[in-house]
Amino acid sequence: MFKRRSSKSTRYAAPANYSRAPTDTSSGGYGSEKAAAATVAGVGAGAAGASAIAGLDFLPQQADDHEVSQKLSTVLDQIGLHVENFYADAPVPLNAALESELSRFETSQLPQPLAACFERAQHPTVLIKHCLAFHIVNLTLAPGKDVNPILPPELSGVVGGAYLRTLQQNATKEQISAFSTWKRLTAYLVPSLGTVGTNRAQPSSTLDISSRLASHFSTTFAPWRNEQYTDDHRTRHLTELIEHASQTAVFLFGQPDAYRFSWASPSRRGGESATGRSDERVVIVPTVSKATHAGQSLGVRGQEVVTSVTKRM
Repeated sequence: MFKRRSSKSTRYAAPANYSRAPTDTSSGGYGSEKAAAATVAGVGAGAAGASAIAGLDFLPQQADDHEVSQKLSTVLDQIGLHVENFYADAPVPLNAALESELSRFETSQLPQPLAACFERAQHPTVLIKHCLAFHIVNLTLAPGKDVNPILPPELSGVVGGAYLRTLQQNATKEQISAFSTWKRLTAYLVPSLGTVGTNRAQPSSTLDISSRLASHFSTTFAPWRNEQYTDDHRTRHLTELIEHASQTAVFLFGQPDAYRFSWASPSRRGGESATGRSDERVVIVPTVSKATHAGQSLGVRGQEVVTSVTKRM
């Protein structure tokens, strides 16, 4: 039986089921390191910026902070639960072939190469959570400029580049408001986006992309798998999780506010390496902050909507 969070936790309410979003990406790598430490998903001004243009009253109202936080936390918690259910803290000897495969899932926030971290880790599943969360977020919710995000083709090019420039410190209020209006109209007008979340059939290519990514991750980390479940079960579950993350990314795109994802470790009392990262703890849930509101920047820190979680590896 799958592990579940206590019903007392509102942060991690698991969805009843996953809805599949149309995706489009190339067969490239599994995420960009350049934009990973602080990337952004969904850009724009607040509702006031959109309502300034006559005739846009038909657009859906923006979600409140609680709904955004709940949707993001659900995806991030499902990533953790996937690892808890399908992997185990078992000692695994590393060989050259395994080290090479693990290198594909390196992240910029680890104190050492991933293989070296596994050799010293007392809790390998913490490292697996970090890697899985990092790469799913970087391919869906907060794609960097060098990433082909798993999003509908109408969004992938713009989300992967233009919005990063829009959120630079020197971006004007007019630029932010204009991009906000454009993306909200796109989400409203493009049929493939407007039907996200329904039970309609999805193109086979959508499942192929998600399945390929899930299969590669599952195969790479198979030495730590929980023998209670089959490889097929593990891969199918991860495929659904990736599709759910893609759907949530489309939801964020339709929001007028901008959200920044940061993998930087929060301040600690000691225990940090010379690079500023802890040698013993890794981030398994990134900090998510609202970066703009009503056409205004909320500063470098923004308004936190999801709190970072770190664990000892």
